[in-house]
Amino acid sequence: MLGQVTFQELNDFFGTIVQVMERLEIPYMVAGGFAAIFYGEPRLTLDIDIVADLKLSQVKLFVKAFPFPDYYVSEETVYSVPSERIKRFYP
Repeated sequence: MLGQVTFQELNDFFGTIVQVMERLEIPYMVAGGFAAIFYGEPRLTLDIDIVADLKLSQVKLFVKAFPFPDYYVSEETVYSVPSERIKRFYP
């Protein structure tokens, strides 16, 4: 069973993700409720929706930036994302 996550913990996690994306020069956008909070719209949310334009050459470094057991990022799953399908929704 997972414990309760505070907004501060979620915010800290978001900061970690942004640091990695910026360091690896991965274009990204934040969507959903967490993004709405930063635009001044109060929302109760405990997740972060991020869309990233991750190139194949960046996958290994991205996965390495989130080591197990603190994080779980599956390299196989990242490679299996159907990029052509995603590009239809985010041209």
